[in-house]
Amino acid sequence: MRLTILKSILAAALAPFALVNAQERVVVSYQTELSAVAHKIALDKGYYSHLGLDVVMEWYPSGAPQVKAAVEDNAWDFGGAGVVPNIIGGPQGILGVGISMDQSATNQLMGNKEGVATWPPESMAGIPVVISPNSTGDYVVQACLKSQGFNIQDVEFIYAQQAEVIGNMTPGPDGTAKATLGGLWAPNTYKLLGSVNGSDTICSGASVYATVTGGHMVRKQFAEEKPMTVAKVLSGWLRSVNFINTESNKEEVLDYMSAFFAEKDVNIPRSSLELDLRLVGLFGLQQQLDLMERRGEPPLSNYDIWTNEVGNFMLENGVISTLTDPTTYIDDKYMRMVNDDPQLKDWAEGKEVLGSTGSAATSFQTQYFFSLLVSTVLVVAGIMAR
Repeated sequence: MRLTILKSILAAALAPFALVNAQERVVVSYQTELSAVAHKIALDKGYYSHLGLDVVMEWYPSGAPQVKAAVEDNAWDFGGAGVVPNIIGGPQGILGVGISMDQSATNQLMGNKEGVATWPPESMAGIPVVISPNSTGDYVVQACLKSQGFNIQDVEFIYAQQAEVIGNMTPGPDGTAKATLGGLWAPNTYKLLGSVNGSDTICSGASVYATVTGGHMVRKQFAEEKPMTVAKVLSGWLRSVNFINTESNKEEVLDYMSAFFAEKDVNIPRSSLELDLRLVGLFGLQQQLDLMERRGEPPLSNYDIWTNEVGNFMLENGVISTLTDPTTYIDDKYMRMVNDDPQLKDWAEGKEVLGSTGSAATSFQTQYFFSLLVSTVLVVAGIMAR
């Protein structure tokens, strides 16, 4: 009887101690890109565990299977992908809760040595351009050509996937290539620069105001059931962005990028990683709030407008049959939750936090329950001594 009572006392004492150390599991989907490196840094440096999160990262080769896995199987909770998967996922219950990156400068019209030397031509007649169809690269290439006054209807396009784009632009034994111009995005841009002598960037989305963003995606059901969890993931990721954007951390960030990309056999020289770090935009909390704030009549944010521009391109090219208003699935509520919570905001901005949200509070609670446990053990010892 006395043993049963002692077991009950110990179980009651240990229960809250186990509870306070439990962490909430969140599955984060990603592709091999800089915004996902921020998730890796947040994991390694405890930016998520500090907030009581057990983040598990799941890799996808592209946006289509990533969105499909969430819609059909609820395979992940939070994810990052380019603007096209965000547009496709929006009408299917996938919310846009933040801007994962700005890829405008890394979506490029590039030329091999001949293409660079002859740009811009007087006419595009007889000059094929190789592109991956209906992609953000296609969107940027067309914007670049239009900026020079060329009629897109007069341009001969060769359609190919990214590896084949590089192959078509690579001169053969006779010194000629199937195409002198092509559309590429990182890291394929760096592969062309490293493999084809004399190749260079001719135009980027950033240079012609063709903005290409990636987005943070969340399953609507998950967001509705666990809004604070979504805000915590954003806060941890934003803290990583602060780390990445701090110049003194540059070498460590490059080390992270190199190892992270190599996991998926994306091996590019450090100089190209440095270029990627400089060209890809990762926005901090205040920038996110500014770019997602809706103004005017009808109320639209910069993020809404950029998404709509790519959406219209997809509609014109038959990728989607209808264009869903981005204001119906892009929601800055969760970013505002980060901003409105003093602890989450400070954590997102790279400050040390002592408060109810973070590890200081957990440490205090742990100490409290440890004291409770010690007291219980003393009581048990007293009973046993009788």
